[in-house]
Amino acid sequence: MLKNAKVTPSRRWRRRVDWLGGFLVASSVLTLASRHWWIADVIANLRVQLLIGLLGTSVLCLILSRRKMMLVVLSLTLWQAMALRSAFQPSDTQMDQAGLAVDVATAAQGEQRLRVYLANVLTRNQHHDQIIAQIRAENPDVIAILELSSTLESLLHREFSSTYKYAISESQNDGNFGIGLWSRYPLSDACVFHLNVPILPSIETDIQMPWGMIRVMATHPLPPIGARNFAHRNQHLALLAQRIQKHFQVEASSSQILLGDLNLTPWSPLFGDFLASTGLQNAAAGRGLQPTWYRWPGFPFGLLLDHGLHSGNLHCDQRTILTANGSDHRAIVFDFLPLEPRGVPAPQESAQGGGAVHEMGSAKKSPRASL
Repeated sequence: MLKNAKVTPSRRWRRRVDWLGGFLVASSVLTLASRHWWIADVIANLRVQLLIGLLGTSVLCLILSRRKMMLVVLSLTLWQAMALRSAFQPSDTQMDQAGLAVDVATAAQGEQRLRVYLANVLTRNQHHDQIIAQIRAENPDVIAILELSSTLESLLHREFSSTYKYAISESQNDGNFGIGLWSRYPLSDACVFHLNVPILPSIETDIQMPWGMIRVMATHPLPPIGARNFAHRNQHLALLAQRIQKHFQVEASSSQILLGDLNLTPWSPLFGDFLASTGLQNAAAGRGLQPTWYRWPGFPFGLLLDHGLHSGNLHCDQRTILTANGSDHRAIVFDFLPLEPRGVPAPQESAQGGGAVHEMGSAKKSPRASL
């Protein structure tokens, strides 16, 4: 008998696979606590990456004849995959709405459509020419910009003063939470508001489309890294949900769109909780796994953080993720349709929410909103 038995390469690899499998098993189980612990929430938001790891580990288990571990890993793979089903299967309500929206679009001959451009541009991003070029190419009705700097804010006002006459914004140069909204159509009851964190502005406004009124909100909560930011992010979303609920209580049939980098993926149960509490629908549902933020280039390093959520009387006909514009996020273009054809309302004067909204030609700088 040998005194010092050598560890063969195959045994060494089996140990490594056992350790890797154990780590992935523990990570999968931790997602059950994602509503309560920030680390578990991070893992839940990384569920696509977790699945890639589980699938890779199951292949290694097969090669190294670790059958018991392979069965455990494959079981967890199926469980985790269930959390991604909304990416490939829209709800029955959304499928019914899709058919109705086609009829509406045909009846309206494409006129009753709201095109929205949403971009988290990264405050330090200096590729402003790429952002302007994207906007011109997509020709949206509404532009929503997150992480808006004062330099980009001034440039957008200057470049689009004749086409997007109505705007409201609050830029930031020292943080990543400036925000702005530009529109072809008049805004009413527009305001910049703050929820639980004073440095995080959000926007709320009614947009007077030629065929009716749509309420649009834009927001950007803190990333949930650390227990404190996790609590702040969750409270931000809870207060936002209350604000949306309150609006629906006053106008139950109103059309509403929420735009933003929510620092939350659809794979977290907290995302489902937010949809349930607001009654909004996810425009990305049924459109596959399409990251909007990348830590490094390549699908495995991306997350779906930027969202367009809408009320049930609207349908997202198209959702397009654009190419890089210098930011770590990708811009998104949404095409929203009403589910019932609407007539053209009588002309109205544009209301000024808190005295903050003007046409850009006569804009005056405000500490809370610039137009």
